[in-house]
Amino acid sequence: MNPYFTTERGDAVHGISPDTHEKLLSQLVEEFRILPAQISEAASYSLAMVVRFALGLSAQEGQVCALINQSLSSAVALSCLRHLVNAGCDGVVLILGSEQENASHSNAQVAHELQILEHMGVGHVYWESPDQNDGVADVLRNCHNAICGWYTPDNSEQSSLESSATDLLNELSTPIHCISAPRGINVETGKREGNPLFASSTLALGVPFKGFPKALDYLGRLYVCDVSFPRALLEAHKINLPTLFSEQPVVRLVPPAPTEDE
Repeated sequence: MNPYFTTERGDAVHGISPDTHEKLLSQLVEEFRILPAQISEAASYSLAMVVRFALGLSAQEGQVCALINQSLSSAVALSCLRHLVNAGCDGVVLILGSEQENASHSNAQVAHELQILEHMGVGHVYWESPDQNDGVADVLRNCHNAICGWYTPDNSEQSSLESSATDLLNELSTPIHCISAPRGINVETGKREGNPLFASSTLALGVPFKGFPKALDYLGRLYVCDVSFPRALLEAHKINLPTLFSEQPVVRLVPPAPTEDE
């Protein structure tokens, strides 16, 4: 049995492989007809609760940045920013890569959420080169929190731009809240691969990854949120998950206390 986390009431929560997680998400859409927009909306609502806590329990007059690429995690980041702006925050979006690069790998849900934020008056900037790092640093220093949606299934692979951007984020004091996992770690093994981002908190979607117990230095506070994985779907994959969301749609997980042998 792989190492595990516990809920604050002591229930053990074991992680799963990234391949299994991708299968769960695919089956959620294909078999249970839950739309990607519903998945990202559910996760974003939970993440907004986490960010409100980090802002001192209120979004009013907060400054929040969303760091995105073209992924499900980025759609969650944008949806979360929408909730926070509606709750009184000022927001800005930093899109990693050029406009042309993002257009060639466009994610429909990301494009949709960007359009909504644009109608709400939230601007976005393309972070195309390390030459922009000084200007980006000024933006981030003015933010109370940043939401990072850079996770993709090839999480340990990084471009030179992303590695440079990660260096900048790690140097700043702005708290970073990562969706799914911080970039630059292998979520299967928990090992550092490439240039890892150090998160203030991490939000797992439905079930945490099996490598997380060995990646504690990078996760910050770990939360898991409800994205509507049916019990029958989890059982089909032999995932024995306790009832996590009976009281709240988002739950904090903590590492178990070390044993005398550790």
